[in-house]
Amino acid sequence: MKYLLGYPPELLARVNQLIAQGGLGESLRERYPDAHDVRTDPALYDYVAELKRRFLRNAPPLAKVVYDGRAQRPGHARQRVARAGNAATEQA
Repeated sequence: MKYLLGYPPELLARVNQLIAQGGLGESLRERYPDAHDVRTDPALYDYVAELKRRFLRNAPPLAKVVYDGRAQRPGHARQRVARAGNAATEQA
């Protein structure tokens, strides 16, 4: 539950209840029915480029986008943030 720290206690109680009942996955699928199809570097680049085009028009061009197919859950993922002209930084 470390990814939910900072959320209201009522929400955490509801999440714990759903986990105990085995219904968290179904609840999330109902709330977010459109799962993404991003599974490769080119697909991720296209997705991020579209987000940049829509929301960050004045931002510098994307320097690098990398998909980590080994990550199975948020605890295993590392985000690599690359900025034009700057070295990439890692965030857990």
